[in-house]
Amino acid sequence: ITDLVIYNLRAYILDSANNQVYRHNPTQTGYDKGTDWIKEPIDIGDAKSLTIDGDIYVLKQDGTIYKFEAGNKTDFNISGLDPQLENPNKIWTYNDVQNIYILESTNKRVVVLDKEGKLIEQYTATEWQNPTGMIVDEPGKTIYILDSNKVYKFNY
Repeated sequence: ITDLVIYNLRAYILDSANNQVYRHNPTQTGYDKGTDWIKEPIDIGDAKSLTIDGDIYVLKQDGTIYKFEAGNKTDFNISGLDPQLENPNKIWTYNDVQNIYILESTNKRVVVLDKEGKLIEQYTATEWQNPTGMIVDEPGKTIYILDSNKVYKFNY
């Protein structure tokens, strides 16, 4: 299991070893066994992270983002980003936010894309050593970065 996201009371698990995202519905004592969510065979063996806004976005190690609508892969291309993503580790969005946020430790940056894949902005900080986690408060225009047991906060 590579990543887990809760969306609309359901648990979605990214299982990169089995090239699948499983959807688990809530029960009285937790969650059910789960069902396959991706409907077509696809290689997500090097996937790092997933996020959901009604559609599912899967971030691969090479920086490719796969978008799935109702379990089917649809086109999603990143445009305007330079340098390209290099071993990114986290992707995040939600249904009530406008953008997609990607944390990339290699270049110590947060990349902000619109939901069509167009670059909105990039943020870096010289203080970051090896950022590994990210939380975004889009209404508050604040991003929190976990890096070497420290939490950095910046407004954008």
